[in-house]
Amino acid sequence: MTRDHRWTRRAALGFLGAGFGLAAISTDAATRVHSDRAVELTTTTDSTALLPLEEESPFTPISRQNPSTVIYTILASESDTEYTFSELSVTVTNVSDSSGTSITTEAVEASLDETGSGDYAVTLACADSAGGFSGEYYVTLALVADTESFSVDATRTTGEAVSITCPIDYGNVNNYSDNDAGKADQPGDPATGTVVDSQNVNDGDSTSSADLKGSGGDGLYVGFRLPSVPFATTYALRIMASKTTGNPIAYLVDGSGDRVTFVDENGTEPSSEFVLKNKNRPFNFTVEPENDISNSELFLIFDGNTSGQNVTKLEGFSFEPL
Repeated sequence: MTRDHRWTRRAALGFLGAGFGLAAISTDAATRVHSDRAVELTTTTDSTALLPLEEESPFTPISRQNPSTVIYTILASESDTEYTFSELSVTVTNVSDSSGTSITTEAVEASLDETGSGDYAVTLACADSAGGFSGEYYVTLALVADTESFSVDATRTTGEAVSITCPIDYGNVNNYSDNDAGKADQPGDPATGTVVDSQNVNDGDSTSSADLKGSGGDGLYVGFRLPSVPFATTYALRIMASKTTGNPIAYLVDGSGDRVTFVDENGTEPSSEFVLKNKNRPFNFTVEPENDISNSELFLIFDGNTSGQNVTKLEGFSFEPL
């Protein structure tokens, strides 16, 4: 994001301190500092801070109902000194839980939004390609500011954890695969057939469905990216389908394209596939410790002999530990 901005000075937790001094924020660091004048690393709540950064607390939880939240405000009003910025940008560099374990930074996006008062809000939101996760997370941002007089890269980690629930959006082409629009990197063989109205899978109800259509003689072979799951002995896969054609089956594959082997709730011989019928199908199954699938890349594959003339109507599905 590159524009000319004019900023002010006001009492707050400063990003840049007075006299071009760089304000250290918490234990975070500046990775690049250049100035035509002396720059020193300090901690400041100086009223003359050049880029005052105010943490918004408590944060509004991020969810499907509340898709974004403001975590900082850059206070640029009540000016008594002005500087022109050729660049001011913010990006997410790390998302971690309370133990410090990082998850993918591509799951959350940051943006700068004008508030209408001359200030700017630093906003977090689930990314379109979010892989599905839920919990309390600390978010680290990289802030970049460039002027004719100085250039600074600095990082800032939220002082409090942000409640984030980013379910997978199956309407996004990055989260499903077919031979039309779906761009997800499906493990194993290339996808064949099409997924029509993939966003309807998000609802998981009987009022709408995604149509799974085979591709001529190649049949149906499409997939959906699944959220990672914690370790468990037993998992539940629920598939809601109002119509199935071509005797489709469903199965889970890992990042290598190998099917996940399990024992079903009846304790029969190990299997790797679920047979679909024209009704909602809950499948409870056990995964042996040596086949641990926790925190793995997983895909749900729908495979069948159906042609483009026949359609399987998929209303939704869910996958979770028990």
